[in-house]
Amino acid sequence: MSSGPKFFSQRGISAGFYKHHMAQEEMILRRGSAVIHETAIKCTCRKGDITDVSFKIELCERCRGEGVLYRNPTQQIGLVTNIRQSYMQSSQYQTMPGDCMIGFSKDINPPIQEFDRITFTWASTVTDGNTFIRGAEAKINPNLLPNEDRIYYKAANVIWCEDENGAIYRQGVDFVIEGYKIRWLIVPEANLRISLKYTAYLEWICFNNPFERHDNIDDIGPRIMLRKRHVVSPKYTLEGNPPDRTLFSLL
Repeated sequence: MSSGPKFFSQRGISAGFYKHHMAQEEMILRRGSAVIHETAIKCTCRKGDITDVSFKIELCERCRGEGVLYRNPTQQIGLVTNIRQSYMQSSQYQTMPGDCMIGFSKDINPPIQEFDRITFTWASTVTDGNTFIRGAEAKINPNLLPNEDRIYYKAANVIWCEDENGAIYRQGVDFVIEGYKIRWLIVPEANLRISLKYTAYLEWICFNNPFERHDNIDDIGPRIMLRKRHVVSPKYTLEGNPPDRTLFSLL
């Protein structure tokens, strides 16, 4: 009777494999970057099973309408690689310009799963920026004051700010940035369309199940496709308790 596949005899490169495997782990630790990983869980505002007869659709104060909560922030080390758009990537992995790829050690804990959030601990430009209508969200968002507007990400520095009439606004003079908010010192006219270009600590969503990677039977760590949070979630809104970067040591 056959005893099953001869895995170890088929490998035949165990010493070399472990040597290269350890080199890979070392490269992630030496060349990787500190990121913040948060586990995504379904918000209780979303419908459960068939016994959930009392379910109502309404604006949820916990998830702000996104349907997902992010919990248990932990610091991880990941090797980040930008993705250049190509037909092969678009067809096979359904990527789009601006997506990125990140690799982690096989020993990452907790494991990263679909819909989890990854926050970069360094500031990057928010591509072409953020456009918003002055005062519109403050009418529906209890976390905003009348002289505040929300932006996509936790801002680090504003590069340029201009409204639809060509008026230019200066950081520290006309407004200040407080996390995900822009607070106006000199309040522009309501309902003006304003364009803001800035650097921020980008948040990414694991929008596909992580790709498992194996060398024969050996786990060599996941590869994960990430997409900017405001692209994944059209209902992106301000959260009251984003993870505090100062709680994590930047390696």
